[in-house]
Amino acid sequence: MLNLNIILISFVISAILMLAAWISSRRMQRTRLNQAEIERLKADIISMIEKVISDVPVARKPTPYTFLINRRPGFPTLGKWLMGLAWLPFIATFVFAGVYGQNPKSGAPATNTPVKTAITTAATLTSISIKNTAMATTPTGITNEPTALPGTWSATGSMNTARGADTATFLPNGKVLVAGGNNYSGALNSCELYNPATGSWSTTGSMTAIRSNYTATLLPNGKVLVAGDGIGGIGGFPCELYNPATGTWSTTGGMSVGRYFHTATLLPDGKVLVAGGATSSCELYDSATGTWSTTGSMSIDRQACTATLLSNGQVLVVGGFYSNGYLNSCELYNPATGTWSTTSSMSTARAFQTATLLPNGKVLVVGGGTSSCEVYDPVTSTWSTTGSMSIDRQAFTATLLSNGDVLVAGGISNSSGILSSCELYDPTTGTWSTTASMSTAREGPTATLLPNGNVLITGGGNSLSGALNSCELFASPSVP
Repeated sequence: MLNLNIILISFVISAILMLAAWISSRRMQRTRLNQAEIERLKADIISMIEKVISDVPVARKPTPYTFLINRRPGFPTLGKWLMGLAWLPFIATFVFAGVYGQNPKSGAPATNTPVKTAITTAATLTSISIKNTAMATTPTGITNEPTALPGTWSATGSMNTARGADTATFLPNGKVLVAGGNNYSGALNSCELYNPATGSWSTTGSMTAIRSNYTATLLPNGKVLVAGDGIGGIGGFPCELYNPATGTWSTTGGMSVGRYFHTATLLPDGKVLVAGGATSSCELYDSATGTWSTTGSMSIDRQACTATLLSNGQVLVVGGFYSNGYLNSCELYNPATGTWSTTSSMSTARAFQTATLLPNGKVLVVGGGTSSCEVYDPVTSTWSTTGSMSIDRQAFTATLLSNGDVLVAGGISNSSGILSSCELYDPTTGTWSTTASMSTAREGPTATLLPNGNVLITGGGNSLSGALNSCELFASPSVP
């Protein structure tokens, strides 16, 4: 029940305000007050209210009323303002009840969260809105707030160099290596390290060759192998190894064929399979010897395809493009035999799509010049359609979150240009939901899942700013 003293106080304040409103209305009929009289009337009202409130023995007094009448309105509206104010004590009574009410059974202070009042200042102060965040009768865990977006973005440190079409690799020491890329003026060889603990970047050793649209693979020994480049598929540049312990690069064996927009997959035996890149040929890198060897070729030339290591040890290569346009065909590589075999084709041809291995062992393929998505089942070697995104995307990122959902971010759309929007895929329902957008539209960024479940998005580019050095963090819905 409400405290009787509080109820009486609220009636007293209301009576004062209503009397002031009546007086102001009567005086308005006879004369027009000058500004000094208005200010004196305001001061008298505030003084009366504060005198009554000051007698209330409470730990925290309500917000002063002064901000409600500091806009100096013309006198014709003053009576209406005061009449509007007369209702505030009644509202305050319920606020006080939540803060100072007593538990009827134990006599202990109530623990319910107070109702938050938001005063909307419009043309007159009669526009008052009440926002309930947790009413006394609201069950635990249920609020009257609008449903929040599943995840949020926040800014983090910016790179020293703007870049896109680069690579990002999470290192065993907990840092993220970003290397090379393109700043819209040319390819880069500079590299940087992101420290998630501080949200800052530091420079590290540069590669010997400039590279973009290449691959970076974390090897079992902790080093990072970079292969290929985007300078017309030139094969003269050797591959390189980054040593996190020293922060330096060293050259290693070069591929027999120049590649760009190819794939690189770490196999269970520790070797790296490089496939496609304006060719159908494939090669294996042996980190123990630092040498390359040829292996079976795919049935068709591919660029901008995806390669996914399946739970059975085989590698699924999907889509891409070359002289025949976008592809819907798919192939499987068997490391035990070093050979390729065709598997069922997707229903839609795609390039610059993403492929994500789901916890259930299936592969989710998203976008690639379309909003449609498909799921590959390795057990049956078949494809099935699943929910579509809200918009078509290419050159975007897809990240498997710690809660099993897949986050897609940014990219470029045929209909809407470069995107900042993001979506979440739920494998259990096969549906997509929108989530918070990045602060900056990006095509060709990188995405890295951090140990705390957050996702680091770096760089990319857009038509307004060119290459970007800004970075953002996505807080996974499963992360507190």
